[in-house]
Amino acid sequence: LGRPFYVDAAIFIRARVFDEIGGFDPRLFLYCEDRDLCWRLQVYGYEVVVSENATFCHDSFCAIDEHGRLTTNLRKRFMGEAFTLRMLLKNYSLLTLLWILPAYICINMAEMVFFLLTLKWKVVFCVYLKAYLWNLLNLADTLKRRALIQRQRRISDNIIQSRMYKGSGK
Repeated sequence: LGRPFYVDAAIFIRARVFDEIGGFDPRLFLYCEDRDLCWRLQVYGYEVVVSENATFCHDSFCAIDEHGRLTTNLRKRFMGEAFTLRMLLKNYSLLTLLWILPAYICINMAEMVFFLLTLKWKVVFCVYLKAYLWNLLNLADTLKRRALIQRQRRISDNIIQSRMYKGSGK
């Protein structure tokens, strides 16, 4: 399977390391908090590993219905979009961010056009536009955290990206 980029839900981490990387981002209430933590672990030079013998049951915040279908709502979608953008802004180096951010915004624009054309306007306003507004309102804090993370960076984006899934999570 190779080295994982992040571990979902059941994370064991030394308290010293948790404190060193700044712990959980208090603004990431749900969704992305585990990815953000694991991403910063790697930026700081630590490894993320999976115990082959561990078993953990996680209900994914009820993301799967009784028929095994993925479910979502506007609040979940908003948190996913808003927190992903914050995570990108904090954790990527400036050079990588200069090409990732325009690509990310283009994907979001295409999705918004799709939802507008299918008359799902609430998705555009309550998810995407609200997520960008949330990031603008939290930009000062994001940039403060970004400065600290980038000062402590020990591993390049190229190495970290080699561990990431290469498709869209959407």
